[in-house]
Amino acid sequence: MKKRSSDFSGLVAPKRSEGGWILLDKPGGMSSRYAASRVARMFGAKTFGHLGTLDPMASGLLPIALGEATKMIPYLENVGANGIRPKTDKGVCHTPLQSIKEYLFAIRWGIETDTGDITGNIVGANNIRPQCVTNGNNIPVETPQGVPAFAGMTNSPLQRACAALVGEYDQVPPIYSAVHVNGRRAYELARAGRAVEIPPRRVTIYDLKYIDRELGVFPAPGIGGGIDSPDLHRQITGESWVGDISVDTPPTQDFVSAHTSAANKLYPAPQSGAGKASSVRQPDPGFAPANQRDAPRDDTFIVQCSPGTYVRSLVQDIAKRTQELMPYALCPMPLLATASMIRRTRTHGFDIKDAVSLDFLENLFNNDPTLARAHLRPLDFGLDDIPVTNIGAGDAARFQNGGWIEGIGHKAQGISNGLVRVYSDDVFIGIGAIEDNQLKPKRIINS
Repeated sequence: MKKRSSDFSGLVAPKRSEGGWILLDKPGGMSSRYAASRVARMFGAKTFGHLGTLDPMASGLLPIALGEATKMIPYLENVGANGIRPKTDKGVCHTPLQSIKEYLFAIRWGIETDTGDITGNIVGANNIRPQCVTNGNNIPVETPQGVPAFAGMTNSPLQRACAALVGEYDQVPPIYSAVHVNGRRAYELARAGRAVEIPPRRVTIYDLKYIDRELGVFPAPGIGGGIDSPDLHRQITGESWVGDISVDTPPTQDFVSAHTSAANKLYPAPQSGAGKASSVRQPDPGFAPANQRDAPRDDTFIVQCSPGTYVRSLVQDIAKRTQELMPYALCPMPLLATASMIRRTRTHGFDIKDAVSLDFLENLFNNDPTLARAHLRPLDFGLDDIPVTNIGAGDAARFQNGGWIEGIGHKAQGISNGLVRVYSDDVFIGIGAIEDNQLKPKRIINS
């Protein structure tokens, strides 16, 4: 992520510039760059950057680097899907947990858009959605093809589709994405009406769960402990992580339904004759079983995945797998789907529980800037896996001027060749690399 100059003028900048990290809970409806610029303006940072980019419609965790912290972005960003840093950074690696990203997302059934999310133009519509088969007494029965379909149980079509996608597979990114195609961004070609063919990419799904709204089925703790139900409530609703909310607060069984209700108000279902939907031929409702016609349109999921995974593409893959597992009598037409909500809850080893909302941060700043600065993390935040070396004032001056330092006893500190965080008098002054007992500057922090 390139660092940028802040040009947002909505707030009065403080007199002094401050560098560090802000873990922002980005709201939906604004770009990542715009959200980061508002934070940069608050802290008087002339440059800023962010780890990863969230779509404007997406919300959730966005780590923002301010000032000198932008120099640390490559050391947090360049982590491979296997959790290992590039070979140029010898001897240093993140744990696999550091590379995992986690998202909550909702699927709206019955519509398909050109962008793969609810903000796009509708290109197809019907009233088919995943549905269980019962005998009228809410007792699951066999489908005509002998395929069991149980709502809210591990062998329902949705649950089995999720289970089938866990592991490595080749995913095709959406045409409205920043992927380069013949030297141009895919979304630029798509907007110009050009045909876009994007080759599939290998991604890894570590865990994928369907959250049943009616039965209160929540995902079990996953990699690194996963998410417990109280946290899941706040992650879906977007409640502030700062305040008097207890992590022991029991969740309500209908919190996902409440979220879906709110999402339906923000993104109402397409109506006949409205906008692009008017040009779509609406199928005869008789094609769908009666118990599907008034069924809720959105279902919520949680996924833990590798970098480079597109949730919008995952939505389409879930729909395709689910259709394959449903009998024709229940799914006589394509199972259409689009993402109605995307919320990032973990990235680069950071967690949404540690994030602060933009409104909360701006309110703090307007009332007492000192309270807002309490949420500014240090320049070396998130680099705990890189070993530490301490040097004296003389060597620090040489290091900060680009000089190499020889024979300063790194081996005695238990450090072999590779990257190190360099400190002098407990002050972080940069990233260096040790090669043959020589300390060479890689990134220097200007005090």
